[in-house]
Amino acid sequence: LELPLTGGGGAETHRRHAVRVLTWVHGEIAEQSSRVVHTPAFMRSIGAFIGHVSTALESFHHVGAERWHLWDNANVLSVRQLAHAVDDLANRATVEQVLSDFETKVLPVAGGGGQKGKSGYL
Repeated sequence: LELPLTGGGGAETHRRHAVRVLTWVHGEIAEQSSRVVHTPAFMRSIGAFIGHVSTALESFHHVGAERWHLWDNANVLSVRQLAHAVDDLANRATVEQVLSDFETKVLPVAGGGGQKGKSGYL
C-alpha cells in the first residue's frame, strides 16, 4: 500500500507499507460469555470442530500461502529481534517470556525448529 508521508520535509513523499486487513465478526467470545455453559459435551464439540478444520486444512495448498510473513505463527520467534522496540521494561520482559515459553513448550511438540508443521500451530 502506497501511503503519503506527513512532515519531515524531505524529498520522499510516499512510502510503501505492508498492511494486514482484518474483519470483525460481531458476537461473544465463548470463554467470556455468561450464556455459554462449558460442559464436557460443549468442550468435546469445540475440540471435534477444531480437529475437523485442522484435518481439512492438511491437504490445503495455495501458492500465496508460501510467502514469508512476520505475523505467521511459524515465524513467531522472528519478532524477538523487535523486542527492543517495546519501551516499557515490564512489557518487554513479558514479550521475552512468551517467546521463551513458545520456544521451550510449543515448538518441541509442534514439529520444532520454528517451521510450521503439516497442519501448522492450530
